[in-house]
Amino acid sequence: RTANPKDRRQSIVRLTDAGKELCRRHQAADRRNYGYISQWLDGFSDEEVSLVLRYEARMRDLFESLNKDIGERLL
Repeated sequence: RTANPKDRRQSIVRLTDAGKELCRRHQAADRRNYGYISQWLDGFSDEEVSLVLRYEARMRDLFESLNKDIGERLL
């Protein structure tokens, strides 16, 4: 992290070499996983894929809500 020479209130943040490597590995894993998912969904129609994605979003929202509710109960 370095100060922005044009505006000292701002910081410029750059990845370290280790961070760049981690990012590269993460992107490679994302590409592999996307390939797997594409193969799994290959037999689905566009409408079915859309439905799967909508259900996945609803489930993600449900779990986020449950996690928030559980966290608030623990406080």
